[in-house]
Amino acid sequence: MGHLTKAETRLRATQLICASCSSTPASAPVACVSVDCPVLYAREGAKRTCESLRRVPAFITSLDKTGGRGLPAPAVDVVDLT
Repeated sequence: MGHLTKAETRLRATQLICASCSSTPASAPVACVSVDCPVLYAREGAKRTCESLRRVPAFITSLDKTGGRGLPAPAVDVVDLT
């Protein structure tokens, strides 16, 4: 089982727990904001992991296209502090 598949399985499992606890249908977004709940933190962590892992193929493709230099640097606004 791949990393993304495992992360998506973990995300689905935590979403089901949150949906059950908040009486939300499993297919609906969970609107839980209970900062005392460890499942909330696990769900948010799994969501971030899935988002990161979904970007890996594009990054690898960019390495192939740029000869190993990676994705182009994001545009940054320069602020003159003088």
